[in-house]
Amino acid sequence: MDAFILGAGFSRAVGDAMPLTSDLAEALKTQAEDELFTDETCELVAELLPKLFGTDVEQWLSFLQGGGPYLTELERLRYRAAALELVEGIVQEIRRAEAKIWSRPLPPWVSELAAHWHRDCSAVVSLNYDTIVERAGLQFRPAGTKVALLDMYCYPMASLRSRRGEAVFGSGHTRTYRLAKLHGSVNWLREPGQPAASTMPFVDAQLNPTADQRERIWELSQGLSPVILPPAMTKANFYDESLIRAQWTYARAAIEEADRLFIVGCSLRPADFDLSNLLSVSLRGPSHTLRRFSAGRATSVFVVDISDNVLERTRQMGIDVDGRLIGSDPLSAMSDFLATA
Repeated sequence: MDAFILGAGFSRAVGDAMPLTSDLAEALKTQAEDELFTDETCELVAELLPKLFGTDVEQWLSFLQGGGPYLTELERLRYRAAALELVEGIVQEIRRAEAKIWSRPLPPWVSELAAHWHRDCSAVVSLNYDTIVERAGLQFRPAGTKVALLDMYCYPMASLRSRRGEAVFGSGHTRTYRLAKLHGSVNWLREPGQPAASTMPFVDAQLNPTADQRERIWELSQGLSPVILPPAMTKANFYDESLIRAQWTYARAAIEEADRLFIVGCSLRPADFDLSNLLSVSLRGPSHTLRRFSAGRATSVFVVDISDNVLERTRQMGIDVDGRLIGSDPLSAMSDFLATA
């Protein structure tokens, strides 16, 4: 089995309309200028957040959601409310980008990669908020199969339609790839303030809705909040919740059991120390060492990126890289590699 860790570079390679963090910052500033947020949030976006963190939106959200001990209770509540507004703005911007990408021809390697995921029953670990992996899996699913969106996720989800009393889940018997999204997703929704263990998260299964479907989605999603976790924040509070913990524990198990691991478009920034620790523990930790000794083999690691800067980061982490697919079109190179290796 192959495992894939997908970073922002992956989504950007599918379509250059997909915003990077700096693009999201500019989009949120525009929304603030258009007074789409409350006055308090507009002021934060216009002044304090850029002054403290520049255009790093992940740092913006980490600061607002972190609730530092130096803040008053009133400030903490205001900042968390602002974070919710910004998350809604991010979701809208990513959905607009996805609509643009899917209105144009996709790179040929997208269908080839999706077909490999289905055929191999790969483990796909995404660091991105978008639904590109889901869209590709549905559009290029094997002929004659009944793969549904909810079949792909590594954690039980319920369709938004179940809020109307309909029991809508995956097919439950389809073999396909499994997807973990370590930082949440634009189509994941949950009831604010409810413990994750006591309520199943909802999934907006209409990835390319019509106008009528968008209206119905809006009605069904009232009172729900998107599940978006910036990688730069301290997620200790979220790790106690089954939804997020399941993503990370599945990712570790998948990496440990994979024959090959492809790290695709990931900067491996020091700020996302949880991802670095995940890789280090999964590839060099005690459980992996025991499995590797008994099985007589190790997981082969391949780096797929437009720049070789990430190779230095993997060396610092003590991870041996077995293959490098570096260049102007590394995803096509990976697709060719998967077809022949």
